[in-house]
Amino acid sequence: MTDPTGHSECGVGQYHCAGDSPPLPEWWTSEGFARVYVEGYGIFDEGHLRRGHRSGEHLMEQIRAAMEAGGGKLPIPPSSNSKFWGDFVINYAISGDVSDEQLEGVAWGIYMNFEFAYEKYQSNRLFPLSRISAFAPEDPPSDYLGFWAGINGLPIESVPLILESLGNVNVSTIDNFAFNQVAFNLNLANAHQGGIGISIPRNYEFNPMAPLVVMADPGITITWQNVAWPSYLQVAPIESNEETWWVVD
Repeated sequence: MTDPTGHSECGVGQYHCAGDSPPLPEWWTSEGFARVYVEGYGIFDEGHLRRGHRSGEHLMEQIRAAMEAGGGKLPIPPSSNSKFWGDFVINYAISGDVSDEQLEGVAWGIYMNFEFAYEKYQSNRLFPLSRISAFAPEDPPSDYLGFWAGINGLPIESVPLILESLGNVNVSTIDNFAFNQVAFNLNLANAHQGGIGISIPRNYEFNPMAPLVVMADPGITITWQNVAWPSYLQVAPIESNEETWWVVD
């Protein structure tokens, strides 16, 4: 995790070696929900990147505290992070038998469980008669990448640098997504000559969902597909059982 590709003296978050943070990209702002498109990996949302990062930090703090006590209970989300989820809380328990090597996998297993439960709660609460949910293509992978940085002790400022390490980053807006240098306005897509229809799918995986754009006569076709993270960004979740973690009634 310090030098996953072998191309840098300091690896991801190079300022850890220099002691100073490098200038952040202009697209990384402290306001709004700016979206970016990373070639080959799809769309990422700043709001979910920050949410995942904060969640990772807090969850690891809670898990470590529980482990020092020989195991115990931990409510998710903690009160310090409740602004993202309101009054939705799940109580988890963690075994004192979890090893240090398992902590990241346990944290990710718990977080995945919570995110899927919250997605179902949000869907039923807001749209009880439909499957509409918050799981847009960019939501789960953005949560994941921020979470990965958080559980590995990297500051939030490392997230845009990690995104840029994946590939070319293009800034987009809420209404426009940059796909392979082609910007499509979603409001005008169906009115485009040739009848281009752009469907934004739901993403139920925490892997990125990238659009494959094919320019062909008479129009353009877009195929969405999940792609794997680079190996150095992958965390294998540890499943719930009595020796790791579980939900408390």
